[in-house]
Amino acid sequence: NSGQACISTERALVVDSVYDAFVAKVVERTRALRVGADDKAHYGAMTFDRQIERVREHVTEALDKGARAVVGGLDSIKGNFIEPIVLVDVSTKLKVMCEETFGPVLPIAKVSSIEEALRIANESSFGLGSSVFARSGGEALAEKVRTGMTSVNAVAAYAAIPGLPFG
Repeated sequence: NSGQACISTERALVVDSVYDAFVAKVVERTRALRVGADDKAHYGAMTFDRQIERVREHVTEALDKGARAVVGGLDSIKGNFIEPIVLVDVSTKLKVMCEETFGPVLPIAKVSSIEEALRIANESSFGLGSSVFARSGGEALAEKVRTGMTSVNAVAAYAAIPGLPFG
């Protein structure tokens, strides 16, 4: 869906003790993704020109304010097809972290603690869905996140359970 679903992952807040390993795994997996209109593509085109411009705006601002693209970048925006973009060294105050980008962009911010990640997550005016990942205590952390739905050690797992209310 090119990140154009209301419960797509919009950002990652990663505790510094696992940040480097997390980024390395994301980069590895993201580089294997392929955008296109054929059967071999992992995802397809953007649906609206205004969404393409929103992606461009968010990525441009992030790069102009010190973020680094470790996968893709502005040259990834090719017409209606946007190759995946992974940003690091991202300030949590940038649009790409505070607004919905709705595109194949993953900004990753390093945080010093779970408490900092929780504070940043709960500052957002958005909150339909979230995910927390933890070796232990994930359920307790999920209860503190102010969102409509939170998956523990999974992404959007709640969407696959049709008996649950959405949001």
